[in-house]
Amino acid sequence: MRILRPLFSIAVLGVVIFAIYHFLILPVFFPHAKLIHMIDPDSLLVKENGKLKIVQMIGADSPELTGPLKGHQCDDYKVLSAAAGYFKTNREISLVIDGKAGEKDVYGRDLLYVYLPDGSLYNEKLLKDGLAREFNPENKDYKYKNDFLKAQEQAKANGAGIWDPKGCNGGF
Repeated sequence: MRILRPLFSIAVLGVVIFAIYHFLILPVFFPHAKLIHMIDPDSLLVKENGKLKIVQMIGADSPELTGPLKGHQCDDYKVLSAAAGYFKTNREISLVIDGKAGEKDVYGRDLLYVYLPDGSLYNEKLLKDGLAREFNPENKDYKYKNDFLKAQEQAKANGAGIWDPKGCNGGF
């Protein structure tokens, strides 16, 4: 009986700590949102806190799948289907601001990092898998710039996605 009381206290404390982390700390640092529509692999329409907004990936540029360039860039549909595969089982994402990159791009879209449910960084996955190229239009520094450039070099070396010499060969 003496051993049960401390074990019960530890269990209750664990539940309290988990609840505080899950419901108070985690949403502040990693706000959850739901993917509504993939405009392009690097531009998403999301719903966060009941509001719709367009998110532009920090550090990534992929072939355009909408607008005047639709169909005029290399491997449009291959890139879209590969990027859409990241969201097949779960459309919940976490959005994170980078203080260095600014909050909005020149088109008024929110500049963010997008984390997938497994904790991986979607922006970087696009680059690693050759579905985008590193892009920094205003030449601002941002937190993961070096990591993104390394991911792009890895994709180039592997001839992945847009870096396939028989396909886009890096151009779009």
